[in-house]
Amino acid sequence: MSEENDFTVTVDGAEYKFNDLSDENKSLVGHIRDLDSQVEQLNFRYEQLSASKSFFSDKLVQSLKAPAEDAPQEADAAPQAEAAPQTESA
Repeated sequence: MSEENDFTVTVDGAEYKFNDLSDENKSLVGHIRDLDSQVEQLNFRYEQLSASKSFFSDKLVQSLKAPAEDAPQEADAAPQAEAAPQTESA
C-alpha cells in the first residue's frame, strides 16, 4: 500500500484510515479534497479581482477629483465660432 494514501479522514469527529474505506468512499474523499482545492483557488482569484477592482475604482475617483487645470478646458479644445449678425425682419 502506498504511503501517499496512508492518511486519516475525520467525519463528524470520527477518524477513518483512508486505506480502510470502500472504493466509493475513497472516491467521495477525492471529490471533497478536489473541491476544497478549487474553493481555495477561487478565493485566491476573488482576492486578486477584488484588489484590481479597488485599484481601478480608486484611480477613477482620483481622476475625477483632479484639479480643473489638469483637464483640458472645453473653450481651449474647440475654437469658438463667431456669431453671425442678426437682422430684424418685419
